[in-house]
Parts: sequence; C-alpha cells; structure tokens
Amino acid sequence: MLKTKRDKIQSIETKILQLQNQKQRILQQQKLQARKDRTRRLCSRAGLFESILPATINLTEEQFKVFLTKLLRSNESSTLLGKAFEDALLIETQISPSFKTMNETEVPSETKENREDSGMA
Repeated sequence: MLKTKRDKIQSIETKILQLQNQKQRILQQQKLQARKDRTRRLCSRAGLFESILPATINLTEEQFKVFLTKLLRSNESSTLLGKAFEDALLIETQISPSFKTMNETEVPSETKENREDSGMA
C-alpha cells in the first residue's frame, strides 16, 4: 500500500515530535541526576566536616558561616586550599592528556580513500 505524500509528511512530523519529546525526557533525567549528585556530594562533604569538627554541629547557620569564613581567610588555609587545587589540577591533567592523546592519534578506520577503494563513496 503506497502512502501519499501527505501521509509521509504526517508520519515524519510524528517521528520528529516523538524524538523531541524523547530529547526533553533525557535532558530532564540529566538535570535530575546532576541535582542528585550535587546533593550527595554536599551531604558527604558536610558529614565529613562534622566528623572532623564535631563542635560545629551545634552552631547556628550564622555562627557556622562566620567560623567557616574566618577559617578559610586564614593564611594557612589559603595555602592548603591552593595546594589542594594544584593537586586536583595535576590529577586531572594526568588523566585527560592520555585520553586526548589516544583520541587525537587514532587513525580513523574509515577514511575517504578506504571508502573509494571499497566502492562506498
């Protein structure tokens, strides 16, 4: 049974709408996962902080903010944070270049010449 052009157009428009909806669902799932990851990270770090400094548990939000601000503005903490940041960058660059190098140096198996030779161009 042959479809008319109008039926084909309607079928394609339906597929486009389905794909747009699928894309929207995937984007929503990604945002939800990012929020869950952030919440998990914040809870984990706050728990670690409280386990190291249990006296901070009883502080009000304002007291905790003042404590943390003073702590982070000290010269020693600035030095430690700078070192931690440098270490994190070092770890990241040790992982990333090997990945980039592998991808940049890989020779594509499907070059234009290969396609021409196989009659696929």
